[in-house]
Amino acid sequence: MFELTLDIKRGPKQKAATFKKALKLAMRDGMKFWQQNILKKHFKAGANSRYKYARRSQKYIERKRKKHGVAIPLVNSGKARDWFTQPSHFYVTGTQKKMAGKFATPNSLRYFWMTPAGHPNKPKEMKSMHQSENNKIASFIKARTMEYVAQLEKQRG
Repeated sequence: MFELTLDIKRGPKQKAATFKKALKLAMRDGMKFWQQNILKKHFKAGANSRYKYARRSQKYIERKRKKHGVAIPLVNSGKARDWFTQPSHFYVTGTQKKMAGKFATPNSLRYFWMTPAGHPNKPKEMKSMHQSENNKIASFIKARTMEYVAQLEKQRG
């Protein structure tokens, strides 16, 4: 995933509060943008090389193909992929200092977050981003922040 930290050290006091609120709203939108647009790419063919996933054994790949017919990255049965890509199962929490996008995960999918010794770290792989995606989200958040600043300033008159 990504993290954006901003310290406001100078500037007009009346705009500082507006900017913080606008940034928080923009970060929320940026995390939803990631969940709706970028996360889906992790579950498609070619994701292994794009996101540099840990190499899976040939035995594992063959077993997966035999059981499910395909060997899509990060997908075994497809339950986790289907769950994580639904907007209703993703929410944003945070304060003025830190925000995080989180998944409401049912007990039946808790295995996805577990990483036994010697196994690939699936959550880390799922949250990884290509540099172009980092840039896209940063641009999205910057534009959204400016929109919210203008909107909030207009509301305050």
